[in-house]
Amino acid sequence: MTINGVTSSLLALYILFLSLSLLTRVALSAPTQDDHLFRNHWKSPNTTDRLSRSRRLESLIGNTGGASIRRPTETYKTIDSDGGMKISMSRSLIASNATLTSATEGNALIAFRNSIQTDPTGALANWTVENIPSYCSIWTGVSCNPTGKVIRIHLPELELNGTITPMIGDLVHLEFLNLSLNNFWGPIPSELVTCQNLSGLDLSMNSLNGELPELFSLPKLEKLWLAFNNISGPLPEFTRCESLVSLYMDSTNISGAIPSSLRNCQNLVYLNLYNTNNLNGSIPVSLGELHQLVDLYLGYNKLTGHIPGELGLLKNLTFLHLGSNNLEGSIPPSLGNCSSLKAVLLGGNNLSGIIPEEFGNMTALIALDLGANYLNGTIPASLGNLSKLQYLELAVNNLTGSIPQELGGCLSLKHFSLAFNNLAGGIPKFLGNFSSLVNLIMVNNSFIDNAVAISILSQCPKLETLMLDSNKLYGSLQPDFFTKFPSLKYFSVSYNMLTGGIPSSFSSRVPSSLVLMDFSQNKFTGGLPVQVDSTYLPSLRFLLFSDNKLEGSIPSWIGSLKSLQILDLSRNRLTGPIPQDFRNLSGFKIQPDADQSEDSSIVQAGAFYLRTLDLSGSSLNVSFDFGMYKAATTMDLSSNALQGGLPQEIADLVGIKYLNLSNNNFEGEIWSDIQNLKALETLDLSRNNLSGRIPSTISSSVNQYNVSFNNLDGPIPSGGQFDTFTDISIYLPGNPRLCGAIIHRPCDKVPDTQTFHISDFISIPGFGIGVAGGFCTVLVTILVWAPARLFVFRPAGKRKEPSAYGLFKFRFY
Repeated sequence: MTINGVTSSLLALYILFLSLSLLTRVALSAPTQDDHLFRNHWKSPNTTDRLSRSRRLESLIGNTGGASIRRPTETYKTIDSDGGMKISMSRSLIASNATLTSATEGNALIAFRNSIQTDPTGALANWTVENIPSYCSIWTGVSCNPTGKVIRIHLPELELNGTITPMIGDLVHLEFLNLSLNNFWGPIPSELVTCQNLSGLDLSMNSLNGELPELFSLPKLEKLWLAFNNISGPLPEFTRCESLVSLYMDSTNISGAIPSSLRNCQNLVYLNLYNTNNLNGSIPVSLGELHQLVDLYLGYNKLTGHIPGELGLLKNLTFLHLGSNNLEGSIPPSLGNCSSLKAVLLGGNNLSGIIPEEFGNMTALIALDLGANYLNGTIPASLGNLSKLQYLELAVNNLTGSIPQELGGCLSLKHFSLAFNNLAGGIPKFLGNFSSLVNLIMVNNSFIDNAVAISILSQCPKLETLMLDSNKLYGSLQPDFFTKFPSLKYFSVSYNMLTGGIPSSFSSRVPSSLVLMDFSQNKFTGGLPVQVDSTYLPSLRFLLFSDNKLEGSIPSWIGSLKSLQILDLSRNRLTGPIPQDFRNLSGFKIQPDADQSEDSSIVQAGAFYLRTLDLSGSSLNVSFDFGMYKAATTMDLSSNALQGGLPQEIADLVGIKYLNLSNNNFEGEIWSDIQNLKALETLDLSRNNLSGRIPSTISSSVNQYNVSFNNLDGPIPSGGQFDTFTDISIYLPGNPRLCGAIIHRPCDKVPDTQTFHISDFISIPGFGIGVAGGFCTVLVTILVWAPARLFVFRPAGKRKEPSAYGLFKFRFY
């Protein structure tokens, strides 16, 4: 090799060495994420993996289990001291597109983290600036694809509180976003429409508000779950929804009509617009074109018009809920063609006409609710074909006839309600074959049968609710009646014609599960059971024996019923004092919380009992729960012959709301500390022999008050709640020594002796007007009516029977 050649080779090697050195220096000094991009971040210690708690709503997507995808790296060579070539650099540092994407997504995730105001469980403690290079691997709920793009954020049920940042739209590769069961508020960011790969979005059970953005324009969207939020405004037109499979927007505030363009969602399987309370207009006929539809929930809205017969074309339909709307017209028989239906809930509308015979073709049916409509006609015998039926609600209609014997084929029935119809006939014997029966409600019909027929129901070992009130049942309950119903909770035979005594089994074998017992408005005789071990009745809250012919004293065991909140023994023939054991009525001592309100999930089904229906699980096994209203604590002992003084024990029941002791023979004074009854709203002590003065203070909650027909004296208190009592009849008649401006009786002119004035009992001016009016009526009749005039003025010997006038012929003897 020549000198020039060697020189050239060395120069080339030297240039190569400088180039490699320069390249290495540039690469190693590449810019990193600057802290100023992530100001206001939270620096919390890393948290360990947490076990997921049970959820009320099924998650839109499965948990990734914390799996992460790491970026692959490549090895490059450089010169070391041994003459070898070795260089190691991350591919993300030399791929500019990946670097920019990583920075954008990192910014978006940190912005999401900063928009959360509280994180009580510390779920996002590892979302820190220091961990940005590892967000795909260690950040809670974040999953990436093999190229390092964020495709999934899964953060349900973590009690997160805050808003959803608009920068969420920078995650352009996002496929699934689940933030359900948290406390997010504010609007749903419209920037989500830039996430064109979004397939599943679950924001349900938060407090999000505002109108719905154009999410239906996302071409790959399959699952959209926004239930239990405050989203308002109308539903948009469904122009691009070919991929949509499930839409859950129940319990929101959306309004307006259901767009007929839903027909474009040909792959829609689950449609839930239940309980928005604002949807109006008619049900689109075009829903009949959604042949993949399995669940259709439109209940609890303000929908009007008829039920489209085209819904009968939905062969895959399993669940149809149109209840609690304003739908009218007849039920389309074509629904009977939907042989896959397991639940049909049409109750709470204005539907009329008959129950279609075709319903007997829905042999997969488990629940049928047609209650609270205006249906007439008879119960179709074809319903007996529904061998899987567990829930049959026909209450509050105008159904007539008897219960068809064919219904004996519904051997799976658990809930059977026929209340408030015009049904007649006897209690069918086939009811005894319903071994799974839990609730039987036949209230307010015209069923006529002997009380012995009720015993057939003893073959239903699971029976909890037996409501037979307001019928025409007669005869006596068998002595061992209560031994036959070991699971009984709610029992009522009120407003019938039952006679005889209270069954003797009440004293020893009454079911401990009892909550309500109602024997009122019958003809029961004898006394109340004397010896009852009240410890076996820990749950009894309602005990009613009113309007019978019961005699004797009030047994002391009633005072040991710890849960009792309503006691009605009125209009009987009971004597003796109120037992001192009434001081132990703990249920009357619970003062109501002003912040408490009735549970909105409970629906009234009668005077005392309530029902909710829960259809859950893939097999749609029916479960339901009978609850009770928060009892308005009531004690009514009126219209008996009870004696003695007003026991102090009653004044100690500080939670009592309604107290009626009227029309008895109570003596003595009214409790001086009656103002301690803070919950009291109604107090009736009228028609007794009470004396002394009216206590000067009373609870401000009292709005009905009556002490008339007693022997009270002294001035009527004024001020406070007494100034709201302006009706004189709550003090008079009676109480001759009572005085005060309200009764126009000055206290300085009250007589010392008990002298009664006619003005205490009648109105003198009114009596005079009545006498004068009556005299004038008789006089005019004599003058203008010939038969009357002849009768009065013709001599007695010449009187004869007058001719007949109109439909009546008068005879005088």
